[in-house]
Amino acid sequence: MSTSIPLNILMERLGKQLHRLAEMGADIEDAVGRTISRTAPSPSDLPTLQEIDNLVQSLQGLAGYVERLADQVDTIVRVDTSEPIRAVNQKSLAAVLIGCDTVAVEAGSADFF
Repeated sequence: MSTSIPLNILMERLGKQLHRLAEMGADIEDAVGRTISRTAPSPSDLPTLQEIDNLVQSLQGLAGYVERLADQVDTIVRVDTSEPIRAVNQKSLAAVLIGCDTVAVEAGSADFF
């Protein structure tokens, strides 16, 4: 089945998902910060823990970048997403990328094809 959509729309969806992931990362960063304030992390874990902030900032930057690129893409340009979407293992993410409503996923539940 061919799923052809305007590239700018796909990029907007991708940007929104990157923002969502950045927000999730920030929440995780806060939770980790609260946790390590109660128990000192080992010195060998500190560089990895500091990378959480880098991850969040990178996701935020990529989200803005993709959204601004989407603004520049001609609405006539279309892409077929039927093959690329197969690389997305999470049902909820795949659904959003192809244009379905957001699928709520409970923490700890399996969300894979």
